[in-house]
Amino acid sequence: MNIRENYLSTVVLSILLFVGTMVFMIHTFYTTMSAKIMTIGEKTSEAAVNAINVYMRENIDNMALASESVNYMVKKQTSTGELATYIKTLTEGYTANYYKDFTGFFGYFNGTYLDGTGWDPGPDFQPTQRPWYIEAIEAGGNLVVTTPYLDRQTGDIMISVVKKLFGNNVLAVDISLNKIDELVHNIYQEGYGHLVVLDSKGLVVSSTLKDKGKNWLKGESGEDSRLIAKEIFEKRTTQKEILFEGNEVIIYAEKTLSGWYSVFLMDKKTLYKDARLNMLLFFGAFLIILIILLYFCYKSNRSRILAEDSLKQIQALAGIYVSMDVIDLKKSTFKEVFNKFHNQNLINEKIDLINVYFKSLVKGLVVDEFVEEMAEFVDLDTLKDRLKYNTTITKEFIGKNLGWCRGRFVAVDYCKDGTINHVIWAIEDINGVKLEEERLITESIVDKLTGCFNRRSYEDSLDYYSDKPLEKDFIYVSIDLNGLKFINDSLGHSAGDELIKGAADSIRNGVTNKGKIYRIGGDEFAVILHASSKEFKEIMDNINQSVTNFKGQYVKTISISTGIAKAVDYSQCSIKELAKIADKKMYEDKERYYQNNGQDRRREQETFKWIKESYQTILAMDLKNDSFRIIQSTEEIKQRKVSAFLKTAIEGNCPSLKEIKEYFSKENNYYRQKIRKGGEEILLELVKEKDWVILYLKRIG
Repeated sequence: MNIRENYLSTVVLSILLFVGTMVFMIHTFYTTMSAKIMTIGEKTSEAAVNAINVYMRENIDNMALASESVNYMVKKQTSTGELATYIKTLTEGYTANYYKDFTGFFGYFNGTYLDGTGWDPGPDFQPTQRPWYIEAIEAGGNLVVTTPYLDRQTGDIMISVVKKLFGNNVLAVDISLNKIDELVHNIYQEGYGHLVVLDSKGLVVSSTLKDKGKNWLKGESGEDSRLIAKEIFEKRTTQKEILFEGNEVIIYAEKTLSGWYSVFLMDKKTLYKDARLNMLLFFGAFLIILIILLYFCYKSNRSRILAEDSLKQIQALAGIYVSMDVIDLKKSTFKEVFNKFHNQNLINEKIDLINVYFKSLVKGLVVDEFVEEMAEFVDLDTLKDRLKYNTTITKEFIGKNLGWCRGRFVAVDYCKDGTINHVIWAIEDINGVKLEEERLITESIVDKLTGCFNRRSYEDSLDYYSDKPLEKDFIYVSIDLNGLKFINDSLGHSAGDELIKGAADSIRNGVTNKGKIYRIGGDEFAVILHASSKEFKEIMDNINQSVTNFKGQYVKTISISTGIAKAVDYSQCSIKELAKIADKKMYEDKERYYQNNGQDRRREQETFKWIKESYQTILAMDLKNDSFRIIQSTEEIKQRKVSAFLKTAIEGNCPSLKEIKEYFSKENNYYRQKIRKGGEEILLELVKEKDWVILYLKRIG
């Protein structure tokens, strides 16, 4: 067998070993995970059942003891007053020794409702109509746990342990579902699924799904819940894989002493997610190590041809890195495999002080704030310990010329004594990934149209300031655009967007870096800042000046309404209360604006709507640039220029673009003419509106 065949055999055996190892690892992984899932499911459900049983048993045992003594007194025809005193004494004893939130013993005796806490339910209270009395009578003389019901005393959902005594008298004690909720949430393992407790009729007693009070057997929480309840109650299923809300879950059901069920729903996808990721990472690391080992095996044959082939393989791997070096820790040498900082490849040098060399290399490569961390990371004296239980370690840093990078050490091979022999030192360019992360973060908190912070960021800021007292120089400003809807309806949304961006730029010119600007609605802005009275006056003056100076392509002017709330004027108010005050002032300012301008907004909108509905086509024409924007059209308009539209879309004696220009250049503001189009008589109207001429077409015959 020649050298190449020997090498190929080694490669094949290594790959088979790798595949075999991965198959074994995957099999072991799924076997282990399945066992872990079963253990978690069984233990969680069992723990819930045990906790509920203990809690219920305490109440049932207490009730059993109390009912014996009370029944004895009833049989002896003890007076109602003495019974009331005894039940009160029982209640006080249990409250002091067992439960601080105990609601007391109560019942119906000799036609009178008695309550151990002294609670008076009122004259309209009918004890014999309450669920606890009815179910006690139906159960005969047996202790019974009632169906959950609304307690009139506490207003909470309760269950009761009740017993019929001699002569249709009933003794009862409430059990709060809040306590069962507490037990369930203490046991529930967040992230693994959901824990639900169902009573004997399928009613949700407690649930981490937040559907307490709904009946699963009746399908009140959805079809999937009904099917699960059916499996448990009718088929007595205790463990099964099933679909729940579109996800594969494993259910574990355990029955309590009271006939309830503890149901644990485990989400398979969530359970396997982290483990699968770890398997992929392990697979990647194992694959890199395999390739490196094959390279050194290839090199050991001392064949020039094989050495050249090995070089190509490693250089192909190194192509994803900025640089790659192989370090011999035993001989204190390193071999450069690939380096984009210069064009030298595979330079073998003996470095007497290799550790010092790497630390000095870091100083020339890394920006100052990361130098200390990276010097510690490339310390070869501690590298062996750091790689003792890991095949690879990484550290991210910012390079002076590259931006964000990731440095990586990979253990290649080991000596017979278990110490590392060779490691790979590689630098990966991750600047693009980091920039993309920053872009996504920015997009999540910044309004795309204006560049201001968005509603989500605004809500986060409100939450932030809600947890702390506001400083005296804190100011909240509410700002709203005037007339945005009219601009959108009359000139289109491009004009509306221009108006919104113009307002945002005007506010930004005033606020600069002294506060944060949020776009919280279509035409609504909020500003949060800290400023003295003098500084704030300058800010508002600059905003108003920017608004005055605004001139856009579609919209020539901007008008805003503002409302201001200063913490110094409302020292007891929270930020949300300041926001309401500022909003109120802003709306008052807006109302004054419309009153001062003699505008009735509702009638303007109704009038404009009527006008739009009266015409088949409305165009805003820019005669200077021979262009137009469609405000409304019941027909498709293919032309993109005014001149083309006038020639081809309208027949008959329609004026040309040149004639219209000449007409309106003579300070005319209105033009009207009847024309023919497709055999119909059409009314053409042209209205001068600042730099625009609005064209109206409607059928008249």
